[in-house]
Amino acid sequence: MDEQGADQTVGLRSRIKELRHRIVTLENESDDHEIIALDRRVAKLSERLRQTNWASATELLNDLAVDVLPESLPAPNSLGSSSDFFSRVDALLGEVGPLRTGLAELTKSTVMTTRPLERIRLNRAIHLADLADRMIREARASANHQIALLPAWDAMVRQINEIYASISHLVAWHQKRAGQVAKLREFYAQVQAGNRPRLQAVTDLAGKVLDEVDDEAYPELLQPLTSDATGIIAAHASNVAHVVAFLASIDPVWRHHRLSLVIAALFMDVGMLRTAPGVLTSPSPLTLDERAAVERHSIESGLIAERVQGLDATIAQTIAAHHERLDGSGYPSGLRGDEIPVPARLLAAADVYVAMRSQRAYRGPLPAADALTKTLSEADSGRLDLERARGLLNLSLYPVGSIVELSTSEIAEVMAPQNAVDEPALAAQPFVKILVDRHGHPVQVPLFRNLALRPDDRVVRSMSRDELALFRRP
Repeated sequence: MDEQGADQTVGLRSRIKELRHRIVTLENESDDHEIIALDRRVAKLSERLRQTNWASATELLNDLAVDVLPESLPAPNSLGSSSDFFSRVDALLGEVGPLRTGLAELTKSTVMTTRPLERIRLNRAIHLADLADRMIREARASANHQIALLPAWDAMVRQINEIYASISHLVAWHQKRAGQVAKLREFYAQVQAGNRPRLQAVTDLAGKVLDEVDDEAYPELLQPLTSDATGIIAAHASNVAHVVAFLASIDPVWRHHRLSLVIAALFMDVGMLRTAPGVLTSPSPLTLDERAAVERHSIESGLIAERVQGLDATIAQTIAAHHERLDGSGYPSGLRGDEIPVPARLLAAADVYVAMRSQRAYRGPLPAADALTKTLSEADSGRLDLERARGLLNLSLYPVGSIVELSTSEIAEVMAPQNAVDEPALAAQPFVKILVDRHGHPVQVPLFRNLALRPDDRVVRSMSRDELALFRRP
């Protein structure tokens, strides 16, 4: 065999070895038939290599690389020299080390307990980082100049970095929102102690809520971090504040009054801590006495708000009326129609939606589609303000980050909602990223689709948590 043939053999064998490594990592995300088919293709490639049929072997290898590897590896004649091998390996190890440390820290975040898909992606990233670290260190220790594998290692590290960046963003968001809830709890504690805290503390918090809503296309909800009444109330108030800020931002009348609406949302349930704190943690149906105590909380919340130095009296009125209903079936005063202040109607729509989307002692959170449908049904029946409730359509039936099945049998992640206030059907036609094609194969190259432009490619359903536990795409 001549020198060129020997070089080609080494290069091709190195690439085959990387393909086999990748196939092994695919075993947990592919069925047996796919793995067997891949092994047969690799065996056929090895046979061409033994026959020194370079053209056929290279063609088979490139086909396999497209299907299996994160990106195609370079052709054998472009593998380069080994002169910079150690420096490139050291650079990769310099990236992998901090990544492994960062990924380990992310596992400690409480957000992982409520995000099964992110937990799967995080575990996948940890597995890839461990694999990359071991493979690269072994190659360096043995001075085995596997130059052909460097592009694959580069691609693996880039993939780990992408997962780490996205989950780090989620954890940072979670920590920021948890910090807001903690500040609100501190304010509630002052109120409970009989103090008269200054309004500035809540105004500053409301300003942060508005900034966050303005910076993000979609107000995501934070599930309660604790099971105590104060934590549940504070988390709920924070969520309603974000949703009401979002609703007001698309309402031409209340767009310039968002600060007062957000302040009202932050205060609206504080009276529950005095009237019926045990109700929030009880898994049992309410007794008549408990229901009466619950119905007093909006009045108590309004009275507490009135005692805060500098608070506008209209905010206290809004708080006291946020459980009133247009048909007179609400509480505490049974107000009807125009007797209910418009800001209280906006607050009521946000409150009803968020309550159904939140974890409770007696039930889990409802899917966004169910919560939105039920809220709009309340408006259609004349209990809630229909004009304000319809603003919730812009939150989409399928929130950002949802994993959904399409009518094409593809699996996709929701990336952005549509503006659906004037055209409600758009709430079911978000902008998505295809993750798995109609044949069940993971999509390697990012593929985005605007379902509003492809009405036949509609969302069939959201995937359940049990299904997400089996979903292994990173």
